[in-house]
Amino acid sequence: MGILLALQLLCAGTAACEPARVTVNPNSCTAVSQQQKLWLPAEWTPLYRYVRACPIEQVGTKPAILLVSVFAADYYKDQPGDGVPQVKMPRPILFSPTGKVLGRLPYNFPDDPPTELQVTFSDWQAGFPARVELFLKDPAAGGDRRLRPLVWDRQRAEFQPEPKQEKK
Repeated sequence: MGILLALQLLCAGTAACEPARVTVNPNSCTAVSQQQKLWLPAEWTPLYRYVRACPIEQVGTKPAILLVSVFAADYYKDQPGDGVPQVKMPRPILFSPTGKVLGRLPYNFPDDPPTELQVTFSDWQAGFPARVELFLKDPAAGGDRRLRPLVWDRQRAEFQPEPKQEKK
C-alpha cells in the first residue's frame, strides 16, 4: 500500500503518469454557454434547453475536449402527455475548447431511450486522448455491445472510426 501511495504522489501532475481511461459522468455535464451555442448546427436550436457540455479532462487540468449532447431523458420528461413520439436526436459532437469540431459519436449520450451510451476516453498522450471507447447498453434484441472505437486521426485532426481488423 505504501508503494502505491508513493507512486501516486510521484505521478501527481506529470504527463508520464496520465490516466489510461476517463469515463464521462453525465452528472459532470452542464448547460451550454451562449458561446458554445454558436458552435452548434441550426438543427440543435429547438433543443438548446436540453443540450449539455461535458468536459473531458484529467484531474487538475483544463478540459481537452467537450462532449456536447442533447440529454434525451430531460427532453422527453418535459413533453406533455403520454405517448410522446420518439424524436431523432442529433449525434453528439466532440469539440475542442475553442469550438473546433473534433468528431461525432454514433449514438446519443448519455441515452436515447431505451439505449444508454457509455463513453470512455483512453490512450492519453500529452494531455489529449487518442481513443474513444464506446459501449451501448441496449435492452432490445441487439443487446449490450461494444461499438467500434473512435481513434484520433492526426492528418484530419478529428476522431474517426477505428479501421476494421481484417480476419486472417
